Amino acid sequence: DIITFHHYERASNLDSLIVRLKEYGRPLICTEYMARGRDSKFQSHLPIFNKDKTGAINWGFVSGKTQTKFPWGSPVGSPEPKLWHHDVLRIDGTPFDSTEVQFIKEITSVK
Repeated sequence: DIITFHHYERASNLDSLIVRLKEYGRPLICTEYMARGRDSKFQSHLPIFNKDKTGAINWGFVSGKTQTKFPWGSPVGSPEPKLWHHDVLRIDGTPFDSTEVQFIKEITSVK
């Protein structure tokens, strides 16, 4: 068995959550964590997941059918938000934030 959890908050309490969950002695996977508007970002969370050897899955990748670039509760027909909620890439494959994509490449590269 594994333990899965969500974390849509600032990274300041992520370490303590992981410590508490590790007490169960099972592998951990954070199945959802990206919510830029809630200060939950790749740059804040991936270093902690990496340090604590915790798996992480991003909900939303390419902007499209599921509309996860919009924050929760956005009305239908809203204009594209200045700060995307989840997604990483535009439909044409260009990044929402190229600095963010470069960070992801660096932290996930095999060294």
